[in-house]
Amino acid sequence: MVQERKKRIADFSESALDNVKSKDLGEVGQMLTNVVTELKSFETEGEEKGFFGFFKKSANRLDNMKAKYASAETNVNQICKILQNHQIQLLKDIALLDKMYELNTTYFKELTMYILAGKRKLAKVQQEELPLNGPGGKKRSSGGCSGSQ
Repeated sequence: MVQERKKRIADFSESALDNVKSKDLGEVGQMLTNVVTELKSFETEGEEKGFFGFFKKSANRLDNMKAKYASAETNVNQICKILQNHQIQLLKDIALLDKMYELNTTYFKELTMYILAGKRKLAKVQQEELPLNGPGGKKRSSGGCSGSQ
């Protein structure tokens, strides 16, 4: 019974740990770095002198900024999707590890029970059965001294 329980716990633990994969967030880290770099590149271009130059360049700069922010928004949305997928996987892993913890706790309690039962049995045997045996494993006689008549 103990061996069967031990095997079930070991099998479950092994399958649980196989399913829990440590995934490298390098992809997300790289994407975040790209977004930051992209946002830092939003430098204002040199202004053209004169009244008409201001209005001419303003329209181009505005369109350019809109395009850059749209690109950054796309990257941020991709990062959000990837992080949401990681979050779902982490929640699944947490549920699996919680189940493994519960099974290990139950197994620990059962082992503790068997250990205590073994200790009690050992104490009982030592108190009741071992004193009846004399040296060399022979039973003592209950009637006085042996060997004298």
